Amino acid sequence: MPKFRATVWHLSSTAEVVEGYAGVRRFIVEEEAQDKRMFEARIRDRYIHDVDADVSFGPITRKEK
Repeated sequence: MPKFRATVWHLSSTAEVVEGYAGVRRFIVEEEAQDKRMFEARIRDRYIHDVDADVSFGPITRKEK
């Protein structure tokens, strides 16, 4: 299965209330997925418990072996 990589920005609803946009966390994710769409869906699923969370993606690239 191919591996994809992207920069992800996450702002939880709690952090937004307390810190505003200063609460944004940025991290790089690498994960195997069938395609880019599934990669993005898997990452978004991590934050499904916080329906007001803001999850943004940089370019999603396929990582070569």
